[in-house]
Amino acid sequence: MMKIKFLLLIVVIMTFSIFCGYHLRGTGSSLPSYIQKIYIPEFENKTSRMELGKIITEEIISAFVSRGNFALAKAEENADAVLRGKIVSFSVVPVSIEETGSTRYKVRVRVKVELVDLRENKVLYKNPSFYYEDEYDTIEGGDFLSMETETIRKIAEEMSVSLINTILEGF
Repeated sequence: MMKIKFLLLIVVIMTFSIFCGYHLRGTGSSLPSYIQKIYIPEFENKTSRMELGKIITEEIISAFVSRGNFALAKAEENADAVLRGKIVSFSVVPVSIEETGSTRYKVRVRVKVELVDLRENKVLYKNPSFYYEDEYDTIEGGDFLSMETETIRKIAEEMSVSLINTILEGF
């Protein structure tokens, strides 16, 4: 009789732990369960840096795809939600200057972003100032634009992972 009560207790505890809402970071979602397809149009670029919208959008799409929980819709009318963004500022500032010129630069990117539930027509996530920055060193004889572009890609990747985790985990 004691064994049966013990086994029953174990079954109850296991069942409770399965349904209590805990999950590993990176595997869950705070979005409504009916949101399965997300449309992500290219982020509008309000800066003078060419291709910035394309680079950031590609990284955000990659971050969503890597989560594996959602499909990407090719058009807004085929989606359950849309993630819209606008790059509102971009700057490159020298942070270390020597006799030969700047040797280290800080790159800053600020994005306005919102995720809209298309079924309920309501905003699920909104951040008017999602901000990221990074620094890079110049290489003597190196191509400034190439180093800047590489840093932008790195920032876009980090920003995208942070943004997707914030949206999906509800933090």
